[in-house]
Amino acid sequence: TGMSCPQKTSPPGYQGGKNTSALRGGLADAITNLVNSDPRKDAFKTYLEPCAGMLNVMYTLVAGKKLSFVDSWLADDINPDVVALLKAGIATGSDSFPTFDTFTESNYKEHATSSMDADREGNAERAFYALATTWTNIWFNGWNDNIATDASGGRPYKLANFRTGLDNLRAGLKDTGVVVECKDLFDRDTPKNAIVYVDPPYMDNTFNKNPYFQWDANMRRLFWARMKEWSKPEHGNLVLVSEYADVQDVDGWECVWE
Repeated sequence: TGMSCPQKTSPPGYQGGKNTSALRGGLADAITNLVNSDPRKDAFKTYLEPCAGMLNVMYTLVAGKKLSFVDSWLADDINPDVVALLKAGIATGSDSFPTFDTFTESNYKEHATSSMDADREGNAERAFYALATTWTNIWFNGWNDNIATDASGGRPYKLANFRTGLDNLRAGLKDTGVVVECKDLFDRDTPKNAIVYVDPPYMDNTFNKNPYFQWDANMRRLFWARMKEWSKPEHGNLVLVSEYADVQDVDGWECVWE
């Protein structure tokens, strides 16, 4: 993965999430270094992630106190279930979620076949079942009888890790002022004097199965147009974007970390 900007102990996993500690730490450190070297640093009071996933990068920044001068931490995701899961995780950790004894295939199927209406209120338990059931963290990728065990036999590995990730969210983010909202990036007003880190879906990525939108060439074009607007000098933002693909076709951007 790489990170571009205009020329001039982890939470749970999520599709596309930066949940490998070395990668997450590398991104957080890279962001910190880029912010600290920016002459506008003293004006940055807001940190915004419009495609927050499971908050892996923000968690590392906040819990590690890497940007202590930031007053406002804003996280958006378009999936209402994920937003509900994040809010519950930050507030109560894994306390309200299924344990090994109650995590069943029948409950999985019930959640997997429930309404996909994007306008409904988010269901945290539904997101829990969707993301804690596959090693690849693809949204409802099918029940796996081995999900609660490892190869050596019997240890509730994946489920235990996911629950621990929720507990980490509570330990690292509760009472820190992090605000999580269900919001489409295209509905977010242009930020001002902000650090903006965006990890959008990637073109032609088979892991991208978010049920609430499809990321195609047109969406990618609109996305980069929005990023270009946010990065205009009059807004005072530092805009950083993660992307697997070569961004040389995106006019006016350069790779700053990979």
